[in-house]
Amino acid sequence: MVKGKIISFILFISISVIVLGLNAFPNYYAYINTPLGNSFSGQASWFDPWDINVYVSTIKWGQGGNVLLQNNYTTAEHTPVLMYPFYTLLGYIFNTLPSYLLFHSLAVVFGFLLLLTIWKLNRVFITETRESLIAVILIALGGGLGWLFFPQLKSADFFIPGLPFKSHFQRPHEALGVIFYLFSLILFFKAATLKKIKFNLLSLGALFPLIFFYPYYFLSYLLICGLYSLLIFLKNNDKKPVIYVFINASLVIPFILIYLNHLRSSEGFSGVISQQLNNPDIIQLILGYGILSAFMIYQLIYLKKDKITVFLNIWFFSSLLLSFLPFGFSRFYLRTLFFPAVILSLLSLELISSKLHLSKKFLISVLLVILPLSSFYISYKRLAEAENSNHWYYLKSTEREALEFLDTSTPKGSGVLASYTMGNYIPANTNNKVYFGHLLQTPNAEEKINNSIMFYSNKFSEEEAIEFIKEARVNYIIFGPEEKNITLSNSQSSDLKYTFLFPVFKNPEMIIYAF
Repeated sequence: MVKGKIISFILFISISVIVLGLNAFPNYYAYINTPLGNSFSGQASWFDPWDINVYVSTIKWGQGGNVLLQNNYTTAEHTPVLMYPFYTLLGYIFNTLPSYLLFHSLAVVFGFLLLLTIWKLNRVFITETRESLIAVILIALGGGLGWLFFPQLKSADFFIPGLPFKSHFQRPHEALGVIFYLFSLILFFKAATLKKIKFNLLSLGALFPLIFFYPYYFLSYLLICGLYSLLIFLKNNDKKPVIYVFINASLVIPFILIYLNHLRSSEGFSGVISQQLNNPDIIQLILGYGILSAFMIYQLIYLKKDKITVFLNIWFFSSLLLSFLPFGFSRFYLRTLFFPAVILSLLSLELISSKLHLSKKFLISVLLVILPLSSFYISYKRLAEAENSNHWYYLKSTEREALEFLDTSTPKGSGVLASYTMGNYIPANTNNKVYFGHLLQTPNAEEKINNSIMFYSNKFSEEEAIEFIKEARVNYIIFGPEEKNITLSNSQSSDLKYTFLFPVFKNPEMIIYAF
């Protein structure tokens, strides 16, 4: 028995090395293959590299001795709030480490904890040790058919961050938030089925920290646990699970409302709070789950409905329905659904095996070969992109020099005007804030984009430009290749016409103006 546990642990460590390596190694590979005349940006991301810079900027803000966050993707005055406290606290604690290195190190640490959580919690539903380890592989690396149809079709496993678990191993806050969410749901399941209040208290304990990561997940928690409790009551006339749900809701909802009110008290984060993301469509989701789509339909029709399968089906299909609600954050309810989908698929293999006269081992082999293909393909693309001088992988040395000037030679908290790319990099690499640098993080982003284009296109008169700069609280103006392209495309000049500007930094490609 001891020997079996040791072998299982060794296998788990091996799986962890593969999963974490697939997600972390492309960053290192891009770093060691930085082209001559370029500087590594700090990341080699497939999903939303501009978001990674936001998280790194938050770490950097914490490293400056702050816990409450000021949004450095806007120059507008606002009250700091308790946003992304995970990053500000860890930045505060590890204030001497380079912020990008700290971010990637945290991704490995919390990614490992997430894998450990997946392994231990799937044992609630899968009793056989070997299958529980297979479940870890399929949940952690699982994907759909994006590898087959990219880029012709937008499969959800390639275009919706968080649908597969892959992005959770690259963003440490996602890993920890998902850990709390998994614990809250599965511990409630144990409380409801075993009728032990200690598991409900533990579930409640996981809900409270989840508020600071994903407060909207309480809606899915309430729906999943509420429906499951209602079914237990209707079948067994057992009121305990319903009471557990009521108690948890009564205790958690006031804290969620207080926290959301706290966030809304600051105009600086209005873009994040009111974000509008597109809902997925059915074809995207079918492709995103790939062969699991067929397994899920089959098991829903034919698999025997017991406590485990009922709970997992409620989890999967209620969350799927929530993803179509007309809220900007609805697509985030797709997170973690590979967990119940994989477990239900594994539980249905015996039945499928007997129906199709195929061995269970063969079916498991098919899953192990096909499900991880998207993860391997994305990792391959991340490695291959290092050869293309991707601007989200590499900055030109001239751009790095400009960032270093802003960081070392300008007052902390100075407002900077730049185009999108440099505007996104500046808060993560300097102690300055930007007028515009992120489509969601920057409030009223569309207005800021239009104003920036007007300025760089020389459309403002001298007086209008001065008024704009003052109202925007801008102290420095970046004029590099991207900004010059705006000027060239929209005016008869290759330079800014405003006479009140004077250069404080200049190299062959970059100018930083002050006024």
